[in-house]
Amino acid sequence: MLARRLISPRLATGLRAYSTAPLKPPYGTASPETYAEARAAAEAYVAKEGWDMDSLVEQPVVWGLQDTFQHLNNVHAFRFFETGRMQFVRSLLPELPAGSEPSLLQGKPGGVGVILASIGARYKRPVNAPDTLLVAHRVTAVSKDRFSLDHICYSFQQRAVVTTGSSEMVTYDYGALRKMDMTPEFRKALEKRMPTSA
Repeated sequence: MLARRLISPRLATGLRAYSTAPLKPPYGTASPETYAEARAAAEAYVAKEGWDMDSLVEQPVVWGLQDTFQHLNNVHAFRFFETGRMQFVRSLLPELPAGSEPSLLQGKPGGVGVILASIGARYKRPVNAPDTLLVAHRVTAVSKDRFSLDHICYSFQQRAVVTTGSSEMVTYDYGALRKMDMTPEFRKALEKRMPTSA
């Protein structure tokens, strides 16, 4: 019997919304027979460790993402973190004023935008195709014009965290092309997402 998905504490707006329906493996899954169990283990881990459940993105690792060193090329972790970071930002929209999406997700003038100031990663274990990674983020600090995120990639095949890292995002005015202070609504939305202990 297939496992059921965890129910997110907030309505998920990402690529895979949470439901109580049986979990079917995506086409091309490395091990369809263990997919539901691996997904449940990954979600249980990130929930237990205080990662933001609305930031989750599932990322397939296909053969072409490997390099000559026979593992996932390191640069892809940054791309996966980018996808997860944007999912995290997208998940803030229900808590922000109507019309926030163009500036926040598309860099359009007229509202609060975000831009990456710095990012780092630590590769804990090599990843080989085929695999699926669960990418998760959490807020670790909020200040006047920036916030910090930690991020991880959790491997379904290895049942372990394979990459960790952190990034700093600056609130940005894309009309004026300069950083800006956070609006009170944006700051409140971020602070609500901070775990009680990170």
